[in-house]
Amino acid sequence: MRRSTTTRALRLLASIAALLVLAALSVAFGVRVVTADEVLSALSGTSDGVAEAAVLQRIPRAVLAMFV
Repeated sequence: MRRSTTTRALRLLASIAALLVLAALSVAFGVRVVTADEVLSALSGTSDGVAEAAVLQRIPRAVLAMFV
């Protein structure tokens, strides 16, 4: 049986949401755990502290993992 377009769209949106959550967790957790505020600060371009620098180092890893 064919699934309805609505069902497929909902599954696609759920998959994308899960991917984004896992990418955020990948950026937030590492040797040094960073807070959501530190992640947002690093994504906005501020890299004043160690936490923001850690986030900036983790972003390429998370992006690459999305394509694997």
